[in-house]
Amino acid sequence: MEPDDLEEGQYYFQVTYPESTLTRPIIGSYEYIGTEELESDDPEKEWETHYIFEHHPTYKYEAFEENRIAYTLEQVRHLSSITGLRQELAEVLKRQADEEKHS
Repeated sequence: MEPDDLEEGQYYFQVTYPESTLTRPIIGSYEYIGTEELESDDPEKEWETHYIFEHHPTYKYEAFEENRIAYTLEQVRHLSSITGLRQELAEVLKRQADEEKHS
């Protein structure tokens, strides 16, 4: 995902895997809020554009407060749109089928 493709109010997804076979996805859902200039971790830059998302966990407690996350450009590139998520999950299904054939 490139920052120019982000739209405020839209949901984006991050897929991670707990094991090396990449057959059990963990999917995070994030709503894009906008950008903010925040202190940079890069010693050569004082400020850096961060992309602000609200994390939407699968379950919210009654006392749940806003869960905003500031992502850098590199982190945004690991997010997917719903179309990208569908493609990733199709790949998961293929890997699972391959794994079943070989077991």
